[in-house]
Formats: sequence, structure tokens, C-alpha cells
Amino acid sequence: MALLRIALALALLAAPFALAQEETPPPEPASKPPIAITFTPPDIDGSIVLGIFDSAGKLVRTLRPQSDTPDLKIDTNGYIVQWDGRDEHGAPCPAGRYSARGYIVSDDVSAEGEAFHFNDWLAQDGIPATSVKLCQWPDAVGVEIQTAAKTVFAKINPDGSLAESAPPAPVAAASPSPTPPQVGAPPLSESPGRDGSWWLIAENAGQRVVVQIAKDGSTARELRIASDEPQPVEVLAAPTDDAILLRETGADGIVRVRMLRRSGAKEEKAGKVVADWEVVFERTLQPCKNFGLAGDKLVADAGQAAQGDTATVSLVENTLQPGKPQTLRLQAVATHPGSALVSPEGLRLLEISGEGEWTRFTLNTNGGNTARLYQGDGLVVEEFTIPHLDEIGAFDAGSFLLESAAQ
Repeated sequence: MALLRIALALALLAAPFALAQEETPPPEPASKPPIAITFTPPDIDGSIVLGIFDSAGKLVRTLRPQSDTPDLKIDTNGYIVQWDGRDEHGAPCPAGRYSARGYIVSDDVSAEGEAFHFNDWLAQDGIPATSVKLCQWPDAVGVEIQTAAKTVFAKINPDGSLAESAPPAPVAAASPSPTPPQVGAPPLSESPGRDGSWWLIAENAGQRVVVQIAKDGSTARELRIASDEPQPVEVLAAPTDDAILLRETGADGIVRVRMLRRSGAKEEKAGKVVADWEVVFERTLQPCKNFGLAGDKLVADAGQAAQGDTATVSLVENTLQPGKPQTLRLQAVATHPGSALVSPEGLRLLEISGEGEWTRFTLNTNGGNTARLYQGDGLVVEEFTIPHLDEIGAFDAGSFLLESAAQ
């Protein structure tokens, strides 16, 4: 009897263990590439961006399957995409657990270019200027524009239009140089004008003045620049027109180039012509490394004012996956070259531009579904409008085990 009780007790103790063994599911088999990934996105017409993540949550591959191609199949179970088991660089991923999730971005979500700021040479002439100097040809005055890639020479026509040109020929050493008049302190800049006159930039009572000196040494006219305006540092007189070209600089680093021509109106002061000018050409270049919004106004230097490169938008609900996050935090980032809006996981959801080395971003939705993006590289700020940001949906494609490539 005692032996029977012992045997029964042992059987009772073993029973739960045997039951637990029977209920333990079999281990999940690892899969060889290619892996078929099945998912059902929200009902949106748009582009699919699917990320493959390792067990640590690191993005290892981005897939962008296109409809009506072998990359994307649709059946009764949902959408099916194949992953070849490789990372962004084409190398095989190590064995282990991976997960897949992503977004579908409506075709209405797009980056619409609005304007360039703080660099008129790029905005008006398509020249990404980094610095500008004045130069002269026998028949015209113009500019030497330095860009990151090359030097551009351009003449300024009498009507104010810009015409790219070959660089001016160097002046022959034997050519006689006209002698400027002696008018006291050396001028900041000087240029021979028409009819034997000279144009000078001089200091007068702490103010910059552009002066034309007649052939007989008398002051023919002068142009005073207001103290709150960029101040002249270089002058060239047009050889075939009664006009002058000025390069002016401001305390905030602004560089302005203007061509001024005599107009019909005249203003006299103490018997001298002070102002009878019209501006026929004007371009500015302003450093904007610390650009930003001050209130609702874009400024070249926002100082210490906080600038945000992220914006939170509402997601389209995925009715097949209730309980998933209903908002998305977008971030503007540089992609070297270019820029994009990315998800918190690092998925590029929208390409903004395909060129440029952008260093600073300001992204703002003001609580709506349209964002305004400003991106800058220190010499120019580009502005974009991005509408329909509430037409993005998220989906989850689950996880799977990847078999070692060597197996």
C-alpha cells in the first residue's frame, strides 16, 4: 500500500509537467530569404514605405514597393512584399529576429517650392552665389560671382538685365593709367568716369558719400547713403552710360550690388545736385546661418530663439489595427545631398530636395495639416509648403526569424 501511494504521488507530480509539455508550442522556424512580408495598410492611394528593423529596433533596410510591379502583390491576405534578407548596402543580414512596419503616404503629400530668401542671385538669376565682386569690360560693368563650384562673370546691361559673359581681358601693362584727382584723404574706392570725370567713395562727417569729380576738380554731384543702409565700399562707372555700379556692405554681413542711373528728377542742396538717381539693378547676399522665425517673420539671424525641425501630425486610422498611435512626429533632416521628412524610426517618408548640403531647418504646422518648411545652408534659405500631412497612415507587418545566410 505504501508503495502504491508513492507511485500515485509521483504520477500526480509528473502530470502537470507532462501537460505543460503538451501545451508548449513548437519553436518558430527560421526562414530563408527571400522573406514574404504580408501587411494591410490604411485605405489610401499613395506610396508605401516599409522598414525592416533588427531585434534592437535599428532600421536595416527600407523597401519602397511600387504598385503594378513584381515588387508588390495583392491577394486576399493583404499586400505581399519580398525582402531579400540584405541591408541598405546589399550585405546579408545576420540570422535573428526582425520586424517590419511602415507607412503609406498619400500622393497629395508633396513639397511645393515657394521661394528663396537672403540670396537674390539664386532667387532671381539661378546662381548660388557665395561672394560677389565688381569687374569691368571695355563696354560694360558687371560682377564676378563666386559659387561653391565655379566662378561666374556677368555684365549688367543698361536695362538692368544680367548677361553671363567671358571674364574681362587683363589690362595691358603698357596701357597708360589715368591719374585720379587729389581731393584730400585717399578715397575708399575710385573709378574713372565719362568726360574726364572721376567717381570716388569718401568719408564725410562719418558718412559714406559717392562723389563725382569733374575734370576741372569741382564736385559735379554726390550721392549720400543713409546710415541705416548698407554702405558703399566699391564703385565702377559705366563706360557707355551715365550710370555707376556700387558694391555695398552692412554690419550684419549683407552684400548689396546696385546699378544707379541718372534720372530726370533732380534734388539740389546748397547749389549741388545731391540725388537724381534711379536704381536699375539690385541684388543682395546675406549670411543666414542662424535664420529662423521671430514671431511669424523669417529673419536672417533669429539669435537664441528656439527653432523646431519637427512637427506632429494626425494619422489616418488603420481600422484593421486599432489601438495603434494616431499621431506621427515628422522631422526635417539633411540627406547629403538634399533633404527629407523622416519618421521617428528613420524612414524617409517624403523627399524635399535632391541637392544641397542643408544645415538648419524650421518646420511648422501651426496645428494644421499643412507645414511650412525653411531649410538653409548659411547662404540661402529655401521655403516649401507641404500640404495634406494628415493623409499618412501607419501599419505593422509583424516579426519573423531570419535564417543564417550560411545555412
